[in-house]
Amino acid sequence: MDVKILLVDDDLLEAEKLQASLQRAGFAVQVASPSRKALRIVRTQRPALVVLGLNGHSNSHPHFDQSLRRAAGSAHVILIPPEGAVVTQAENQKVLPRPVSTRKVMYHVRRALKSDEPQTLKLDDMVLDYENQCVWKGEGRHILTPKAFKLLEFFMCRPHQVLSRKDIMQTVWETSYMGDTRTLYVHVRWLRQELEPVPSKPKYIRTVRGIGYVFDFPATSPAEV
Repeated sequence: MDVKILLVDDDLLEAEKLQASLQRAGFAVQVASPSRKALRIVRTQRPALVVLGLNGHSNSHPHFDQSLRRAAGSAHVILIPPEGAVVTQAENQKVLPRPVSTRKVMYHVRRALKSDEPQTLKLDDMVLDYENQCVWKGEGRHILTPKAFKLLEFFMCRPHQVLSRKDIMQTVWETSYMGDTRTLYVHVRWLRQELEPVPSKPKYIRTVRGIGYVFDFPATSPAEV
């Protein structure tokens, strides 16, 4: 996808972490500090969504969020105000109080841009439900932990592809550290217990020795529902 997102944040490290996650998801992302430059970017480049993170130690104007909303026009704005701040939610704006995780911001980015992201992902009789963070297998509904959900999404978007443990860890756990992949094994086991008719003899999530896993399914492509 070629959806433009602007991150405006007075905490560079926080912005770079979110930027990396958004870029891995396929978004075109810019980062700017709360300044006139950020307002100029919004007006000239017209991003589809702006994430404004304020920690309370910025030198920006105290009403910068209002200036940004005016500049953003019809673009979505996700505001992360300083902890304890009382903010009135405006039209086309979502306020996320602190503390807030990267995963939560990502969820609301996708929700705001729902025209670009499926509400469900379907493969044969398996349906991944983004809104309720669960998977339907036939008529059975299985609630998943956030990481198990993200791992299954990674698999379902890449049926029949051999996926390395490194690629899975980088995308799902956002780390390149491969010294301990036990957490991956545990989550795969959980998914097998939920989805496989015989977990000890998996037919969906199969191990590729020495490499990683492959998600086998009838010859079909992920579909938006």
